[in-house]
Amino acid sequence: YCEEKFLEHPDCDWLINHCYSFSSNGTLFFSPEVQEYMNKYNSITSMSITVDGCKELHDKCRLYSDGRGSYDDAIRAAYSNLKRYANNGTKITLSPDNVQYTYEGIVNMLELGFNFISINGCYEPGWTLENAQVLYDQMKNFDKAIEMYKKSIEVDDKKLAEIADKIHVGLPTLTDIVNELNKPGRDPREEM
Repeated sequence: YCEEKFLEHPDCDWLINHCYSFSSNGTLFFSPEVQEYMNKYNSITSMSITVDGCKELHDKCRLYSDGRGSYDDAIRAAYSNLKRYANNGTKITLSPDNVQYTYEGIVNMLELGFNFISINGCYEPGWTLENAQVLYDQMKNFDKAIEMYKKSIEVDDKKLAEIADKIHVGLPTLTDIVNELNKPGRDPREEM
């Protein structure tokens, strides 16, 4: 529709300067139709794949019609999507059935290289005060996970300068390389 309107009104700002952002469970991500759409509209779309943390958390709520969990397909789609949109992350959806895996799920996603994680609760009947207490306890541990993650990726300027000197590379070049490697899903071996 927007393409047709753009052709009719090529000077219309909102038609020219727009972006479509959406989230998907990733189960159809590799289908030819989705890939064709993503390739065609790559410059005006932003997609995130919902991976609900760890396999246990994800597969509690995201099942195929035959009862199988969709975690393996979702994580594969999320990694592929990160190659397309390096700054995109993932979304974890919490429900009364999986809230006890919140901390484990967040840590798992950080360990897998996702550093932008949105967390939201699904709005459905069944939430109790006990679920709220479980979520509170899970989130108290999250502060520890954040500190752990920050320490794992820290390279101070002095250390970086020492490395640059040792390998005979300019500090700005090494800084650029480190920044690229810190992007989620970034694995330079694929380009070699």
